[in-house]
Amino acid sequence: MVEALSIVSGEVGPIDRSKLMVRPKAGEKQTKLTVFDELTLCSSYQAGSSVRELVDRFGVHRTTVSGCLKRHGVGTRPNVRKLTDGQVKRAAAQNTDGASIASLARELGVDPETLRKELKRSKRSG
Repeated sequence: MVEALSIVSGEVGPIDRSKLMVRPKAGEKQTKLTVFDELTLCSSYQAGSSVRELVDRFGVHRTTVSGCLKRHGVGTRPNVRKLTDGQVKRAAAQNTDGASIASLARELGVDPETLRKELKRSKRSG
């Protein structure tokens, strides 16, 4: 990323052109990030944006975001648990009473898949 930032700041240095564009697998929607987009994505992540926010903002897959960060040498933050045990327990009770995972996730401010995984984990642990 330092090399790429030096280009933006006017300092010209060597750059590997193969790392400039993100290449999707065959059959997938092709969303190619420009060098500027990649630098903006990296800067946004370093400023505190989540991978999910960047996925939504740039219209790319989470692995594209992760790959971009890795290519530019940006360290990723640890994956932090989004829900407490108490929140999961209450959500499990409400789900048993008929509330949908989607509505519960919306109330808790998490992705439905996050809640689904937490509920599954809590069932396994007892």
